[in-house]
Amino acid sequence: MIAGDGDTPESIAQDLEMSAWQIKKYNDLHIGHIEAGDIIYIQPKRNKGIDSEYTVKSGDTLWKISQAQGIKLKKLLKLNDWEIDKPISIGQKIKLK
Repeated sequence: MIAGDGDTPESIAQDLEMSAWQIKKYNDLHIGHIEAGDIIYIQPKRNKGIDSEYTVKSGDTLWKISQAQGIKLKKLLKLNDWEIDKPISIGQKIKLK
């Protein structure tokens, strides 16, 4: 689903008759917050991305890449041997599988 204006993990969970912890966990929300237009998962993401590799574009963050590719943020970091605070740059290749 796509987040709307003013959506929170709690409001999304209530609308879907889920628990807020599920929305937070499935979307790695311990590192950020929801903004309108964000992809929101209502079930766990996968351990690998849709594609095998991704090229960083302007405005990308590791969280946005993990959401767009449906890969758990923890797995994305592990595949690339990174820490959460590692900066990324435009044109950089990121492994997803």
